[in-house]
Amino acid sequence: MSSIDILFEAKPDWVDVLARKRRVLEVKAHSQKDSGAPGELYFISIETVGADSIKAFETSAHRRLPKCCIERHINDDTSFCLYLNSTRPVFSEQDAWSWWAMLGRYLSNQDFASKHGLWPRDQGLSHGSAANTQIRMEEIAEPLGWKSEVLDSIFRSRGFLYERPLRQHKDKEKGFVNLRNPCPRGCKKLHFPHRNQECKGATCEEICNKSHKAILRASCPNREVIEQLNRLEILRKSQEEQLVKTLLKKGTRCCGSMRNCPLAS
Repeated sequence: MSSIDILFEAKPDWVDVLARKRRVLEVKAHSQKDSGAPGELYFISIETVGADSIKAFETSAHRRLPKCCIERHINDDTSFCLYLNSTRPVFSEQDAWSWWAMLGRYLSNQDFASKHGLWPRDQGLSHGSAANTQIRMEEIAEPLGWKSEVLDSIFRSRGFLYERPLRQHKDKEKGFVNLRNPCPRGCKKLHFPHRNQECKGATCEEICNKSHKAILRASCPNREVIEQLNRLEILRKSQEEQLVKTLLKKGTRCCGSMRNCPLAS
């Protein structure tokens, strides 16, 4: 069975098939809200290209989204970037269920973007090769409970990676300068008998009036992680900047539907 056949057989209730061809499935589908209620209605063409790879597009006759918008994860060929490697062929019913679920979430994210001019933070993914760098950053941050801070820095222009980035040495192989500066996360030492060197914003009781000194980056127990996250963020930004330059050279311009679009600057 082809990817189109498997997707057709696993079609969820919120999708209505309008036409089915050997390499194309035309559907109408409501975005799926977290509450379970239907959202906006979209008309979508799902097509296989090459060796059964899948692409989904909004049909031109019922277009409500921009033709291209990197902030809304719409490629320059108007296809949807549903998730990382979303064009892979569908081989099983489980693959199809996952694909449809991601389409429903993607359409819900489009509803959010239309209303707020922003992509939902927790659904955000950097563009091009920067996506893999972001995933690596999340993997490093997750065990320490810092994933939310990383996403804030990437997608909401706040947080220690955005507001207090480390400054690189002129000789990049020597890493970052100013080791005697406070931990960029604003972490403090607790006073005796609670003193520790954990890199977290722990606080005492409200009545405590004792000094809580900042942890210096040189003595931070998570110095290596903080520096690694900064190195990866520098790489991620560079990768996205290169992609934006490529798109601008191709004539791609901002659609005006999103805040802080890099193509608008």
